[in-house]
Amino acid sequence: MMEDVLKMLYKIRSSLVGEISISWPSDTFSSTWNIKWNEKDIFITSEWENVVGQVQKLLNSKNEIIIEKKSFMSEWKKILDNVLIALKKCGYDEKLQGMSTLIREFDEIIDYGVLYQKYCSKNE
Repeated sequence: MMEDVLKMLYKIRSSLVGEISISWPSDTFSSTWNIKWNEKDIFITSEWENVVGQVQKLLNSKNEIIIEKKSFMSEWKKILDNVLIALKKCGYDEKLQGMSTLIREFDEIIDYGVLYQKYCSKNE
């Protein structure tokens, strides 16, 4: 799943306009995000197939979002930060396959998003 996130972030960051489709398979939900973007905004249409609690119909009833590109990217910074912290605490470093990509994408995102502001501090 992290490889898909990093691929998505890289593509959005490196192209002014584009599109990508990502399938999120897991044991608690199955979804596909169809993502398109331009210089300013990202347009996401999600298709929820299976969700624990059988709420896919509800999720599919509100399955489109338009968000500013910078805001979308910023929301991923704390998630990437948490993954980096966990990997480093387990003793992994840049020699781990994909770690340099994770660090690069984390570094390329300027600010933390608003969803995790309360939990973000420079001293963590």
